[in-house]
Amino acid sequence: MARYMDTDLAEARTVTAGATPNLIRWGAVFGGVVMGLSLLLLLTALWIAMAYAGGIEAMQDNLAWWTAGSAVVAMFVGGMLAGW
Repeated sequence: MARYMDTDLAEARTVTAGATPNLIRWGAVFGGVVMGLSLLLLLTALWIAMAYAGGIEAMQDNLAWWTAGSAVVAMFVGGMLAGW
């Protein structure tokens, strides 16, 4: 019986010793996604308000470019927060 327990203990040690730590922290990834999407929503709402309620003609004509630039900035900020 003692030999059987020693064998199981040795096998358990080799299995756990070979396991590598998880390199991805999923909480940080989801936090970066949430922060990136919320920043994109905030900036898009700002550009739409400036374009239509503010009556700025240049904003109305280039709203797609402002939104695309906001998406790039929001993706960068979300990635930086997830990596940090």
